[in-house]
Amino acid sequence: MKETMEEKLFRMTDILRGAINASDYKKIIFPLLALRHLENRPENYKIPEQAKWSGIIYEYYRLKEMILEALREIEYENPGLKGVLYSDLLENLDQDIFQKVVAAINEIPLDSEVIEKILYTFAAGEGKMGADYITPKSLTKLLPPLLDIKGGSIQDGAAGVSQLLIAAGEYARKKGHQVQLFGQEINKDTWSIGKINLLIHGFDTENFVLGNTITKPAFTNQFFDYVVMNFPFSLKDWGREQVEFDLYRRFKYGIPSDANADMAFIQHGLSALSPEGKAAILVPHGTLFRGGADRQIRQGMIDDDVIETIISLPTNLFVSTSIPVALIIFNKNKPVERKEVIQFIDAADHYEKGRGQNILQDEDIQKIIEAYRSNQPIEKFSTFISIDEIIAAEANLNIKRYFEINEVESEVLGKVQVNRELYEQSAYEKVVLKDLVVMYRGMNTPNKKNLEKETGDSYLIQLADVQEGEILFDQLTPIELDKKTSTYEVMEGDILISSRGAAIKVAVVPSTDKKLILSHNFIGLRPRKGVNPSFIKAFLESPIGLYYITSQQKGTSVTVLTIKDIENIPVPDLEKDQINEIGNSFRRADEELANIIEKAKQEHARNYYSLYEKMGLTEAFKVGEDY
Repeated sequence: MKETMEEKLFRMTDILRGAINASDYKKIIFPLLALRHLENRPENYKIPEQAKWSGIIYEYYRLKEMILEALREIEYENPGLKGVLYSDLLENLDQDIFQKVVAAINEIPLDSEVIEKILYTFAAGEGKMGADYITPKSLTKLLPPLLDIKGGSIQDGAAGVSQLLIAAGEYARKKGHQVQLFGQEINKDTWSIGKINLLIHGFDTENFVLGNTITKPAFTNQFFDYVVMNFPFSLKDWGREQVEFDLYRRFKYGIPSDANADMAFIQHGLSALSPEGKAAILVPHGTLFRGGADRQIRQGMIDDDVIETIISLPTNLFVSTSIPVALIIFNKNKPVERKEVIQFIDAADHYEKGRGQNILQDEDIQKIIEAYRSNQPIEKFSTFISIDEIIAAEANLNIKRYFEINEVESEVLGKVQVNRELYEQSAYEKVVLKDLVVMYRGMNTPNKKNLEKETGDSYLIQLADVQEGEILFDQLTPIELDKKTSTYEVMEGDILISSRGAAIKVAVVPSTDKKLILSHNFIGLRPRKGVNPSFIKAFLESPIGLYYITSQQKGTSVTVLTIKDIENIPVPDLEKDQINEIGNSFRRADEELANIIEKAKQEHARNYYSLYEKMGLTEAFKVGEDY
């Protein structure tokens, strides 16, 4: 039976299994693939006669020696390939294994799709390490048509194995356009594979360079028509001090914290664009709403009106992380109809589940492209928000914020449809929440192991300690109260609202002789004079309150709320006696329900006991205080 391509690839890697680390397979296979391919590129590279694959492949006894010499000669004759082909790893590979690998490679078609299959197979096998150098295939299919590349120059400052660059170049080629590709990669092994990948796909490799894009950018004297980038997310200690006085003026909007390089990569890409250039850059969602320096940078980009579209993509597209990502499209020459607005596309739920990884299907990609090209909103999928509204929201680009949440889940009423505009335009006067309460945040707590060792006469309220609107005092964790923690002390009548997690928990602190400390999982609301806490609790748990809270939640794997997110929620502005009366009525309604439930439980228990009695079981057990 004829061997399939998958079987050939498996046999090739199986030869190396046990001899070297799996992460090194590509360092053996790709230089040999390049050597075989180079024979067909005499117009682009100098290939000595004795270095041609076809002339040395059948030299059994001297095969390894001749191939190593061929790789060295080609690097010597083609300085642009220096450090790309020859390696000590090849030199030290067992001769028998070397010959078997060469034989296996000789049977693989020199097809760019096969090369791509090999790369993605290796990346999947390497897990997180592999995902650091390659962009998911469905994303390489999405970015080029969004940019609609019409020839010119394309740059990727975090190019990995150059998959995004190649996808962009091939998109242009199919449209009949000529392009120049420019890339930079910091990891030498990844850079060499990227060079070989470009070479095999028929692209020039001269402008694919090794180096640190942020601290030592390679292409400082030119601008590009297009930029594509999938940089390493949330990189720490990236070299902030080295770019403090950047000679290339890349950080006009500010320098981000040393704890996160996302905005450094974004500004690098944006600064590389020509005055009419466009960029498509993949980012983690935190980039869209982080505070501090990141917020300042976002504000600057929004003010300059260079952000055209933000697309929310599904979770688990990458091998390395399950978090959802977003795609920002920058345009330095936005069309008239797109000026002073930013388009938001919510494609987070449009994907197909794959083996351990979600995939954008062709129809998902097409839907995103069509929405991007249209100037009309699409309900629950694409919307256009004015820059003025975004600036008023403190440059928050969190995608969920700009899509109306029509439906909320009320614990009392079930699923409820909410119309925000009708509420805000109603005849009732409104007052913002912060005018009714003083807000304070909870304390950053020790980790779980350290908490278990804590002792003290105060008690910490954590997420699990609030259930169905009640604080479970019997399970609170003791903690030592000092001057620092006393600022987080909870008082009777305070309202607690959970600040982490999708489930919204609200509770009013009852009278207690325990000293209570609020954890960082909550925001505390202390009612101002004359404000009934039960009124505030009832509003926050109402469909309207839930709508505002849910629409402000942000985050990736865990949703979070901050004081700023909720302080301006509009609350009905009633007279103090009305607030008090309504609040007390809500409290009485809760107490009546609790009494009814308790009576029902007691009746339920009596019925069970009576039935157990009829079964002849009650003589053999005692209940409660009877034993």
